[in-house]
Amino acid sequence: MAPPKCSFTYFNGRGRGEQIRWLFVQAGAEWEDRRIEQDAWPELKPKAPTGALPFIEVAGKAIGQSGAVAMYVARENGLLGSSNLEAAQIHMLWECTQDALNAMFKAMFCKDSDKQAAMFNDYYTQSLPKLIKLMAAHLKGGRDWLIGNKVSMADLVTVCLLENYTDGPGLAAIEAEPSVKALIERVKNLPNIKKWIATRPASQF
Repeated sequence: MAPPKCSFTYFNGRGRGEQIRWLFVQAGAEWEDRRIEQDAWPELKPKAPTGALPFIEVAGKAIGQSGAVAMYVARENGLLGSSNLEAAQIHMLWECTQDALNAMFKAMFCKDSDKQAAMFNDYYTQSLPKLIKLMAAHLKGGRDWLIGNKVSMADLVTVCLLENYTDGPGLAAIEAEPSVKALIERVKNLPNIKKWIATRPASQF
C-alpha cells in the first residue's frame, strides 16, 4: 500500500528543507511542497507542532523536527536500507550531515565578521572534511552507495549538502575524495533527482 500523502511546509528556499524534499522526490511520493515566505512565518509559527520549520502534515497529524520528519518519510518510502542495522547506519550519516549543516548555518548567520571568518574556516577545514572522509570510508571497495546495495536517505541528504559546492574550499574538499565526487554525480543523475534539480524553484540557498 502506498504511503499516505504528506504536506511538507518550509520556507521558500532550500536551506534545511531541501534534503527532505529530495526524499519525497526520489521516492516518487505523493506530496505537497508548501513553501512560505519569511513574512508569513509569524502567523504560521503558533500552528507549527514545535514552533519551527520544517514540518509535515499526514493523516491528520502534524510532525515537526527535521530528524523525525526525515525518518518518517524515509521509512515510509523504502529509503532506510534493508535491515535495522542499515537503518541505524543511515541514521548515523543523517546526524553527521546535520552536524556539518549546523556548523555552516552558524557561520552564515554570525553577525560578527571576524568570528564569522573563523567559523567558516573551521567549517571548511574541519566540519565539512570530517563528513566527506566518513562518506569515503563507507564507499571503500568501489561501493556505489553509502549503506547497503541501493540508494538510501544517507546518499540523498549528504549529496543534497555537497551539491552546493562547485568551486572554492568546498569543491577542494570533495575532490580530495574521488569516491565521494563520483557519488555526488551518481545521485544527481538519478532520474527523479535530476529532473527536480532542473525544475525546482530558483533560490540563492
